[in-house]
Amino acid sequence: MRLVARQDLGSYAVASALDELYGLGYQFSDTEDAKYESVTLEQVQATAQKYLRPEALVVALVKPDNP
Repeated sequence: MRLVARQDLGSYAVASALDELYGLGYQFSDTEDAKYESVTLEQVQATAQKYLRPEALVVALVKPDNP
């Protein structure tokens, strides 16, 4: 999706300017997609197992206060 957004030169200029402003460097957006694509399925699964634990599950129920 970000690649589509960067096809417009105005959007690309804004993204580059913001990246530079935030100290990431103007070419950050160009390399960002490659970083996402380099993540393997095994890395995603390992991270999910580390942080998404069934024993730490919390369920919150929000409903109107009706008598």
